[in-house]
Amino acid sequence: MKCFPKAHLWLILPFVIAVGGFSFSYWFKFLDVPFRYHVHGLTATLWYIVLIIQPYIYNKKNIQLHKTIGKFSLIIAGAVFASSLLMLPHLFSLGLPLSRVRTIIFQDSWTIIGFIVSVSFAVKHSKNKAVHGRWMIVSAFWPLGQALFRLLYNILSKWEIDINYPLLSQAMIVVAVIVLMIDDYKKESKIYSSYSFALISFILIFSLSGYMAEAAWWRYIIEALFKNEIT
Repeated sequence: MKCFPKAHLWLILPFVIAVGGFSFSYWFKFLDVPFRYHVHGLTATLWYIVLIIQPYIYNKKNIQLHKTIGKFSLIIAGAVFASSLLMLPHLFSLGLPLSRVRTIIFQDSWTIIGFIVSVSFAVKHSKNKAVHGRWMIVSAFWPLGQALFRLLYNILSKWEIDINYPLLSQAMIVVAVIVLMIDDYKKESKIYSSYSFALISFILIFSLSGYMAEAAWWRYIIEALFKNEIT
């Protein structure tokens, strides 16, 4: 029996969202952006490509190639993690209000942690294809908050559609995770911890973002960590 027989097709969707969402800030400015953008953008793109091809290769019974790519993907994951951290200080040079920067750093920090947790548990459960596969799927969700918001804004704002773009993108991500959980429960009468972790994390990220923008203790941490960037 094949495991996640159509996963490679479904995983094209978050890939398109990620590429489309960051097109205006990266792909359309490819020759002009700093080196750190390339490290982050290209490694993140490679990660999505790995997510798409791995279930396809596995279901074609090429297990050895699947394992080889899996080992190589750990290097990519490490590069995504490191480059994500390098992107944080750059936020202070974008001319955004400091409250907005603090919010983005909070969201991005949780996103980075969520990504590493997902990859770590995927590796831990590499012999359990059902658990391993779902943790890998969850790893695709973490960058989608910013990507989907940007994509919706870039498309819908052209028609002057007045909606809350952050709220809409957040709701769509939460609904997507819930749909995956419901699908599992219908088929297996089971809810996997990977999706539960993602759902709880996204709800907390989205609901606490406004508070973190002005929280005194978070402002103190940001000022201590990024004192050289804050002028």
